[in-house]
Amino acid sequence: IIRPTEVRHVQQCVQWALKHGVGLTVVGGGHSGHCLWPNVVSVDMGAFDQVHILTAGEDERKSGSDSGSLVVAEAGCKTGDIVRKTMAAGVTVPLGARPSVGAGLWLQGGIGHLARLHGLACDAIVGAVVVSVDSSQALCVGHVPSQHRPAGAVHPENETDLLWAMKGAGTNFGIVVSVTFKAYAAPTYSIRNWVVPLSDSLEARLRLSDFDKLVARKLPRNCSADAYLYWDTDQLHLGVTMFESSTTGLAFEIPTPM
Repeated sequence: IIRPTEVRHVQQCVQWALKHGVGLTVVGGGHSGHCLWPNVVSVDMGAFDQVHILTAGEDERKSGSDSGSLVVAEAGCKTGDIVRKTMAAGVTVPLGARPSVGAGLWLQGGIGHLARLHGLACDAIVGAVVVSVDSSQALCVGHVPSQHRPAGAVHPENETDLLWAMKGAGTNFGIVVSVTFKAYAAPTYSIRNWVVPLSDSLEARLRLSDFDKLVARKLPRNCSADAYLYWDTDQLHLGVTMFESSTTGLAFEIPTPM
């Protein structure tokens, strides 16, 4: 396991792997077992753990962000790191619901409680800094704010296609150093929980069907819901958690699930 602290260290890892014919894998948040393989060099990006927030006017190029802000998250950041820092600044990025998950989430989809409003996490990506595993060259793909472009980094010829491909399969094209997200105004959240005791698995299926038909399908786009089954004190339960987000006020009345 190698733990680089600068972009040039990442480039050196790639150069060494190319020279010796060794495979590489990347440790971001370390959430997945796929980031560690036997007889393969793992590049631990944990030292790249900074979150930078750029408000409107700080960059010369138009971001396309509804709030006029951008968020540059380095590859060692975890979801919780990004959420805490962005919310404190009044903006947010659509991410997943687990604070411990890292960059693999952003680069391979990323579904969370803001997905119905803003799409997947990867949909918010407007740019990235990547070290190519073919050449070890540092690449700026898409929109990368000038102050976050590494020295010597270039825009590849296939930049548009590469950005498109990265937004869902980004772990396959290089070692990502940072990602630039478009940001949105941070909402206020209202969270509601219900627990329903169940007699058996048949009732569980019926209750889940009722939840789908009577509640989930009727929710507005600013709401999402999780339904889950669990055992407690030798009895099966259905748990329901609903999340309502709003930047203007919380007024929607969510129907009682069951």
